[in-house]
Amino acid sequence: MRASRDSLQADAVDALTDALTQAGLQVRRDAPGGPDGAFLTVEGPNRFLTLEVKATSVADPGRVSAMLQDSARRRSSRSPADAVVLVADEVSRASRDLLREHGWGYLDRRGRLWLRTQDLMINDTDIEPQPRRRGEDPPSDPLSGRTAMGVSLWMLMHPERPAGVRFLARELDCSPSTAHDALKQLRAVALLRPDNTPLIPELFWALADRWRPERHHVGREPNPGDDMSPLGFGKHGPNFVISNDVAAAAWGAPVVVQSGHRPDFYVPPAVLNRAVRLLGPAAVTDSGATLSVAPIRAVSEEAFDHPSHSTPWLHWPLGHPAVVALDLAQDQSRGREILADWDAPQGFVRVW
Repeated sequence: MRASRDSLQADAVDALTDALTQAGLQVRRDAPGGPDGAFLTVEGPNRFLTLEVKATSVADPGRVSAMLQDSARRRSSRSPADAVVLVADEVSRASRDLLREHGWGYLDRRGRLWLRTQDLMINDTDIEPQPRRRGEDPPSDPLSGRTAMGVSLWMLMHPERPAGVRFLARELDCSPSTAHDALKQLRAVALLRPDNTPLIPELFWALADRWRPERHHVGREPNPGDDMSPLGFGKHGPNFVISNDVAAAAWGAPVVVQSGHRPDFYVPPAVLNRAVRLLGPAAVTDSGATLSVAPIRAVSEEAFDHPSHSTPWLHWPLGHPAVVALDLAQDQSRGREILADWDAPQGFVRVW
């Protein structure tokens, strides 16, 4: 039995109820519900408190940051909750600090409970472990394989297009059984819905935490006057697409770049070695551009001509906004601040 989002949420409510009861509190489940989480009522020392229960599988810092940002955007000032509590299989030390900083409580199912309001304080109390009771145990790292990462990326680029196993197998050049297993793993940790559409922004931040494109530094960027014939031509020449800061600025993100800013490109696997030779390998300090292999075919094939006042000199097509956002997310401070203030361009879905 797969662990759907509903079952993950239901288990979270059960686990938090048990944990609060262990802490000596009386808990009721008759508080109003809502689209963003379940609610519990707790009898505090001075009054009844309403807790909003959030659920995830592994609460790594990237996913916690995304949940905090999403909650801040959607949360009403008239919300019935006195506090929010995140329930997860694991809550890392960095995630604990982040949750406390924003006033969220947490239940680490391995046996830690923390909650603080004006009327109640549970200070990182040891409790009995609360393992999940519904569904299969989640894979230790559902995004560890190339296919699972490829499936996740394709879903983020097309969040409103449910995709079947055979379609994904063709897109990712893998067997149907491999694509099936990847989908199963992502559903098991509630990153995909049963209809194979992504949970947003959870899937984005789970992939962002594992996004490590290998960048090959070259002496200069390509230009229209180059003889690119050895590389083969697609719709946009040899399928070079811009990502990272330059593409983000062109798409309208709040980042400033100037002509001469080093561009970061994605290219098809078959193009990389020849492109490096043509443009000249370089040390990081002498780099005029970087080239990375497009992790799935769609990254280099879905390129966009998008003239922008922010980058009037740019003559290469842009990568998909989801890919650009994944690159920005690698900068834990500046990049993620940019993402927090960047809405998806018109015609695209914000997945971060």
